[in-house]
Amino acid sequence: MRLRGGDLIWAKKAHGWTTTVAMHYVTCSVTCYVFFSVSFSPVVALMTRPVEEEEELGEEGYDEDIELAVAGAGDEQDEFEWADPSAESGGLLGKLFKATEAGDVEEVRSLAPACRSWLESAARGPDGDTALHLAALYGHTDCFFALLEAGADPRAVDQDKSTVLHDAAAGGSLAAVLRLLELAPELVSARDEDEETPLHCAARGGFAAAVSALLAAGAPRDVLNVAGQTAAACVDEADADTARLLA
Repeated sequence: MRLRGGDLIWAKKAHGWTTTVAMHYVTCSVTCYVFFSVSFSPVVALMTRPVEEEEELGEEGYDEDIELAVAGAGDEQDEFEWADPSAESGGLLGKLFKATEAGDVEEVRSLAPACRSWLESAARGPDGDTALHLAALYGHTDCFFALLEAGADPRAVDQDKSTVLHDAAAGGSLAAVLRLLELAPELVSARDEDEETPLHCAARGGFAAAVSALLAAGAPRDVLNVAGQTAAACVDEADADTARLLA
């Protein structure tokens, strides 16, 4: 678990509290001061330490613990490694992901048949995407259709809850958008973890043809993402063609 900025501030203020209380005691009457000096001198000594000493303790105490905690959280993430489910088969799936991202259609066609079970089960790669997501996003149309032919699931969802149609729209791959709308028309209204539809993705990228295809398939115009934006609000100001479609 990571510590948020507010947690850091709270921890650093914890020491300052004792100093503030001490100042109130100092302003008490002479009688009270003498009483506390005699009866509770250890406590008063503790509470009236200079601010500089408190800051030094803070650097050696809370701050150090926090830094270690944050560093530990980072180390855990850095140590994460994707476990290739095809490792015992020579890492075929990992090779397929690399070939797909590179747009090497010949390699994809060579590897895909042996990876059919993972493609059908929408196995995700190191970055949380399926191979079909990668092909759609990078506009590798030949790879996209080769993966579909090998059994890749067109309804697959990545770790961000994005569908393949989201990625095809984000990459402006019109051929992939049209094919996905045929295979899984319900995806036109799908939302990812940011509450965005494929129309948001196409609009942000300025892909007018993809926007037009999605609208023709019934894409909802009024859906708001987590930032409170419709697809029209995601269009670049200089992109008159896409803005006109969503007006």
